[in-house]
Amino acid sequence: MVLTDRLSASPIRAEAGLASMNGGSKTDRKWSTSGTTSNASSSSAVPAREAGATISRALSLSSDGLHNIEKKATNLPVTIIFGSADCPDEHHLPSKLTDKLPLDTLRKLIASGEEVPLATVRIVSFSKEFNAQWRRALLRLKEYLETKDYRPFKPAEKLQVIDNSGSVVSWPTSSKQEDLRATASTHEHFLNELNLYAFSCTYGYGELRRLSGSRLRSKYPVFVGEALELVEHAYTHASDTKDDELSDFIFTKSKQYQEDIAKTDQFLTLLRRSVEKDRVGSLLLESLLSPRSQKTHTDLVLSRSPPAKRKEPKPADADEYISGQLSQLCHAVNSERLLVAVTDGYGTLVGEHNKFERNRDFKFCKSELLVADYSRAAQNGRNNITVQNSRGEKGDILAKLVRPVPPGLGAADYPVNTGIRFPLDREERTYPALRERSRSRSPGLQY
Repeated sequence: MVLTDRLSASPIRAEAGLASMNGGSKTDRKWSTSGTTSNASSSSAVPAREAGATISRALSLSSDGLHNIEKKATNLPVTIIFGSADCPDEHHLPSKLTDKLPLDTLRKLIASGEEVPLATVRIVSFSKEFNAQWRRALLRLKEYLETKDYRPFKPAEKLQVIDNSGSVVSWPTSSKQEDLRATASTHEHFLNELNLYAFSCTYGYGELRRLSGSRLRSKYPVFVGEALELVEHAYTHASDTKDDELSDFIFTKSKQYQEDIAKTDQFLTLLRRSVEKDRVGSLLLESLLSPRSQKTHTDLVLSRSPPAKRKEPKPADADEYISGQLSQLCHAVNSERLLVAVTDGYGTLVGEHNKFERNRDFKFCKSELLVADYSRAAQNGRNNITVQNSRGEKGDILAKLVRPVPPGLGAADYPVNTGIRFPLDREERTYPALRERSRSRSPGLQY
């Protein structure tokens, strides 16, 4: 109730308190107990020489006296008022809590607000902008000063994630992290923790900063969205305060999810913001990105380093390499094992030891050369075949997505050979290798 009375004090009352602290003044005497009207009347009759004498006495205060008055006001207990933009006095930190703050932190908070010193207390309030930025952090600061902990840990609230089946499970969990994402409420708790960390760095509260940084690293699920928030809102603070543990954690997480991070709209916005003060960097970035769509922007900027190019055999070594493979190449062409993709597509990637599990992980592009594997039957039905790409990956794909390379490679009417022609049968067919393969059907045969 005492605090309420102080907050409800009128500006006139506050002015009177300040005047009394300065040894009394004309305004103080005007609002004394002898009566407002009579004082106002008598003061108007004060001769000019008396007014001048009063001013002279005020100016004759020694520097020591002014210092003592300032010291007295500085040593008063501090109460901090904060809240939302609509209700800026919704919460408060009483003096018994602000006394626990580091002195440097308290001074910075006072400097960030508007101070009203009363007779026995200093009231500090903040602007709408300050409340909008730091209200969540101040709520947790209050809890920390009261109990040395704060939500969602005390009082305890559940942290949860969503697995690949859509089920909500408690965090931490034994499920693979690649298949998880944080729930909306857990992500909100993470943002609040991030806000507290930034606040403790900004206002120099080292003890709270270390606790908050540790919890960001170990207590919350950190996936794509959280990693991007760490990059945007915590990395600079961690670097400035030499918080190497959190800096390394942010770097590791950003590398882990770099491909997914760069596909978000927030990534490009953050990238532009990071170079906006560098005119050359900003110009180069916009020149690079402007002709492309938003999606292409992200895909292009994402590549941290160009993919390693596969080493192609040098022209001088081509004869040595290919000549030894000609017989196998002819066999693959004539047995319709050498296929070419007619379109981009995908199929089921066959795992190690021919382990089969339906997926879409085998990718191929138009005109890519593939080799048919007729030694094993397709697992996805009679309209599929098993193929292998140049990287050694095996896939189960639709047969209609590929065509066999023409026996003459488009340059001859007869099938290619290595100088030894196969004898023709009476119908002038020469596919001896076809009789040796399994019953699996070729994509080139008509059904």
